[in-house]
Amino acid sequence: RLIFNENLILKKFKNCEPVIYLTLKNIELEYYKIKSIDDILKNIKINKTYFIRLFKKSVSYSPIQYLNRLRIEKCCEMLITTHQSVTYIAYACGFNDLRFFNKQFKKLIIIRLF
Repeated sequence: RLIFNENLILKKFKNCEPVIYLTLKNIELEYYKIKSIDDILKNIKINKTYFIRLFKKSVSYSPIQYLNRLRIEKCCEMLITTHQSVTYIAYACGFNDLRFFNKQFKKLIIIRLF
């Protein structure tokens, strides 16, 4: 995300279903306050199971996986550009559990580096 602008990332999904594109935009804007799939679907009148299947088909991740990846990317961006503590950054990006943040960080960042 430091290399690519969010708008360029969203352009990649411009041709997918409108409900998916709008959901991605919403996740990008509200990633830090989304607590569950129900928060993602709060303004969308669609079957939850169908939506998750459609989202995964379009994006290659479930909505929650996408959300967690985005949060980790935002955390990395803040770690590079600010002097805030890791704990502060994790909470600011929407993680409510530091153990879960550490697990996601290791899974998405540390494993890729080695």
